[in-house]
Amino acid sequence: MESNFDKVAGTYDGLARLIFGNSIKKSQVHFLNRIPDSAKVLIVGGGTGWILEELGSIKENLSIDYVDSSNKMMELSKSRNAGGNHVNFIKGSYHQIQSGSYDTIITNFFLDVFDEVELASAIEHFTKLLSDKGIWICTDFQKTGRLYHKVLLWSMHRFFNMLANLQAKKLADFRKLLLNQGLQENERKEYFNGLIYSAIYSLS
Repeated sequence: MESNFDKVAGTYDGLARLIFGNSIKKSQVHFLNRIPDSAKVLIVGGGTGWILEELGSIKENLSIDYVDSSNKMMELSKSRNAGGNHVNFIKGSYHQIQSGSYDTIITNFFLDVFDEVELASAIEHFTKLLSDKGIWICTDFQKTGRLYHKVLLWSMHRFFNMLANLQAKKLADFRKLLLNQGLQENERKEYFNGLIYSAIYSLS
């Protein structure tokens, strides 16, 4: 059974701000200005959709495929003002995107929902959807070795295991799996004492 965030949709952004302050939002918008003009963009697991408004404020003429499996998250996302960008809302799994050559793929706090087997499959799937000169903006959590961060990650996994049927029982090493898929990390920015990171990956 896939994860489903319907039960936390209404409080998701508020909880993130309560725990992480502005770090969650800052990390997700840090590299948005690197998206090429008039790009074809894939956003997977977009949550409440506030990122569509951020994109609308800095970019025009983007063609966005916006994928989320949560009914309530999708409803919230459709209410957003995307500005001069065209958004194609796709309710369901990322598996439904079987073809395409995207200039930009965005996965914000999405890869951490999977166990390691599904995660490797998801990374391989997205890599095949990336254009030769495309970029993948990945923003997520990472292990730091700090005790406070370990407790926080454990608590979050327990919380979302109960309310959202989260697949992952622990945080995987996304960076290792991305690099193993032949991607290279071009830029990186860290937040919240290193617990949160955002990076740009590409095929070359």
